[in-house]
Amino acid sequence: MQTTWKRARTMADQTSPERNRYIDFLRLFSIAVVVFGHWLMAVVIVRDGEVVIDHLLAAAPKMQYVTWLLQVMPVFFIVGGFANAVSWSAGRRRGHGYAAWLQGRTARLLRPTMILAAVWAVVAFALVTAGVDERLLRMGTQVVAVPLWFLAVYVGVVALAPIMIELDRRFGWVVPVGLFSIAASVDWFSHGLGVPVVGWTNFLFVWLGIHQLGVLWQRGALPLSRVGSVALAGAGFAGLVALTGPGPYPVSMVGVPGAVWTNNLPPTVALMMLSVLQIGVMLVLSRPVSMWLERPVPWAAVIAGNGRIMTVFLWHMTSMVSVLGLALWLDGVGFGIEPLSAGWWWSRPLWFIILLLPLTGLVRLFGRFEDPRAPTPVAFLGVVAGLLTVMWGFARLALDGFVTAGVTGVAFVPAAAVVAGAWMLGVRPRAFQ
Repeated sequence: MQTTWKRARTMADQTSPERNRYIDFLRLFSIAVVVFGHWLMAVVIVRDGEVVIDHLLAAAPKMQYVTWLLQVMPVFFIVGGFANAVSWSAGRRRGHGYAAWLQGRTARLLRPTMILAAVWAVVAFALVTAGVDERLLRMGTQVVAVPLWFLAVYVGVVALAPIMIELDRRFGWVVPVGLFSIAASVDWFSHGLGVPVVGWTNFLFVWLGIHQLGVLWQRGALPLSRVGSVALAGAGFAGLVALTGPGPYPVSMVGVPGAVWTNNLPPTVALMMLSVLQIGVMLVLSRPVSMWLERPVPWAAVIAGNGRIMTVFLWHMTSMVSVLGLALWLDGVGFGIEPLSAGWWWSRPLWFIILLLPLTGLVRLFGRFEDPRAPTPVAFLGVVAGLLTVMWGFARLALDGFVTAGVTGVAFVPAAAVVAGAWMLGVRPRAFQ
């Protein structure tokens, strides 16, 4: 840890004055909220040796409004749009082609992810072979694969970023407004006309539209004054209230078990309204937070956190599943408190601390795979093939988990697709040292 902090302090001292520190802070902040949000949503109790698993938003429906604060994936996509626009412009100045640029933008994501896929395929096989209860295994491995849905979408958005940046240069605000309009039309076809399969196309339109807000921000096309930023946030809030109040959209911005309609699977125009609210708030806070980040210690902390943020994101659900598995092995110790009682709420800080312990160990073990390393040069077709293979593997694992009904009982094929696709993209992880 000392070495990591010293390295972060050195990097902080060497930071270019032109670097937008606020964007790095927002990236770290959004992932941290996702981690603690996932941990908060888990409601588990053991009664008479039987495991009862519920979701906080289903057990306490009034808590669904909290997702307007905890659903911060739009923040990550907005930040991604900003960073991708900066990176693409820099790459063009240096003479980098599309394939080399895409390799560079995805390598940081794929190096730690291919390790997760490989490790969990082996662990799942060992647990299946050991005869662990199949129901619990399916449930547990689906939980640990939850972060992969985001990567399946985000990697595709990154691949399309150069096209979207060029469209922004030509048409500006018309692009996100057009994508928002298409997303609303898709919602109408999906839910108004009862053609749900159409709704899945919004994984493209909604997330590209949110990503485009970051592109606009980087170009300086958003209202940067306090009045304009507040107005933008107000417009997003008003749209969100209208869609979820008199409108038909669910209040929750994340999926709720048993709900017939969700705002994130597939995403809806309500999630886009949330992104407008969020970017307005981000713009309002930009100046004071940026000034705070000029201080050496906060900025070094952001650098240190971002250095391992993908590892934290990928393994935080594994940490929770491991703690739950150990508790069940010990006859449910620690999970006898009635959910949503005063004692349960007071125990949440302790719950977070307990989950941070194995996560810290996992980060120390696997965090080295985030260390910068130039990808191996690959031809354009290899990059495209690798990208499609990786996205398919992510999607299958996110949907099914690592335990399936196949011959071996383990999702070896999609796990192998993640590793092979990353390899095809020229991403080669460092060996254990």
